[in-house]
Amino acid sequence: MGRNQQDQKHRVTAAEVASVKQQYIAEDAYKRDGTAGVASEISDWVGVGDWTLYVTFPQKVQAVTPAMYSVW
Repeated sequence: MGRNQQDQKHRVTAAEVASVKQQYIAEDAYKRDGTAGVASEISDWVGVGDWTLYVTFPQKVQAVTPAMYSVW
């Protein structure tokens, strides 16, 4: 199998990216339901080192495209 065939075989598809985005959106919405959930999520992001990611990370997830990633 040539290199191009291998690359094509392992590319992330638009459907895969859309599926992961949808799963993230659903999980994130559930986590943000209620004050305890919001507090817990912000606390988790503080632990990561930047609480502002609580607001900006979902936007970053939405910006992901298949062209950004490939599986080797």
